Amino acid sequence: MTHESARALRAKAVCGVVAGPAFVIAFAAIGARRSGYDWRRHAVSSLADGRGGWAQRADFMIAGALYCVAATGLAQSPRKIAGPLVVPAIILGAAVGLIGSGAIPIVAGIPVAALTCAGSAARGREYRWATYCAGSGIGMIGTFLLFGAASQPASCDGCSLEPIGGPHQRGRAVMLGSCRFDAFCPAEARP
Repeated sequence: MTHESARALRAKAVCGVVAGPAFVIAFAAIGARRSGYDWRRHAVSSLADGRGGWAQRADFMIAGALYCVAATGLAQSPRKIAGPLVVPAIILGAAVGLIGSGAIPIVAGIPVAALTCAGSAARGREYRWATYCAGSGIGMIGTFLLFGAASQPASCDGCSLEPIGGPHQRGRAVMLGSCRFDAFCPAEARP
């Protein structure tokens, strides 16, 4: 590896190191300025709506672009440092998701993809994997519906899910992440 290529890889790694903290700082600042926004009740993506939504959409896309650069750097790094090629592929998938969140504020294609994978796995007689994919897709649809209910004001006292909307979104993100990461597992390592 030449000095210039090592320097370029370090610069790409810095993009990955900066992306996460910059994303959080930006959405925290945007949320603090948004009237009525409560991080405990509202999803980060709700900041992408409305008049000032451009700032959060830009935050999504900038973080995604930084992670894309980091993923290409990891893919070019020695395997001893970066691990298997699936690592940069996962980071690239998350980066593309962030960019998509900025370009299209509401993305519902992931549950559809999980259900499509379930059908493909069932045709390949990988029934455990098919069950897992179908469960993930149905679970995602359910969490989208619950989140919709959580973000609506209550029509009666004590019957709203609104107070837990923010934490619910974070839980949904964990489910989404597990769905994405498992998609890269080889067939023999799948549940």
